Amino acid sequence: MINYNKERYEYLKSRGICVTCGSEKVESKRVRCLECLYKANESSIKSREKNIEKVRKKERERRKQKYREMRADGICSCGKKAIKGKSYCVECKIKAKRRYQEKTKEVVRREDFVYLNLCRICGSKELVKNKKLCKRCYENALKGLEIANQKRSIEKHIWRKINTVDLEKNRMRCV
Repeated sequence: MINYNKERYEYLKSRGICVTCGSEKVESKRVRCLECLYKANESSIKSREKNIEKVRKKERERRKQKYREMRADGICSCGKKAIKGKSYCVECKIKAKRRYQEKTKEVVRREDFVYLNLCRICGSKELVKNKKLCKRCYENALKGLEIANQKRSIEKHIWRKINTVDLEKNRMRCV
């Protein structure tokens, strides 16, 4: 059966007849007639739309695997030889560095919040008077302190335990 299909395919192809329907003449450098090409195209579009997530997932996995293989072989994602011990070639490394610098040029770092008089948590400009936090962060901090105070038990505190042990030792000495 396989041999017959291959023979039929080669026969129709050599005669310039469509290999799918076997009745129409094909254009040069093609193996199917326009009608069969159109039907196959429609079918593949419908199939792709139906299984788009599967197709995308499969394509992502294929790309990731290809990237891993190239990285293991010491090849950059652009196809050039990577720098020894790195995953980028020189040109891609320079491009990546420029992109990173461009992206972080306008960003204010958290360490600079102090000097720029911004909220220490979110970087907002509107601070509570005589505080280093904005209103929202200040309220969240107060809620956190209330919860922490409720959970803290003075009787169970570690210093309380140490003090009672020390007192008992001192009583033993006095007796």
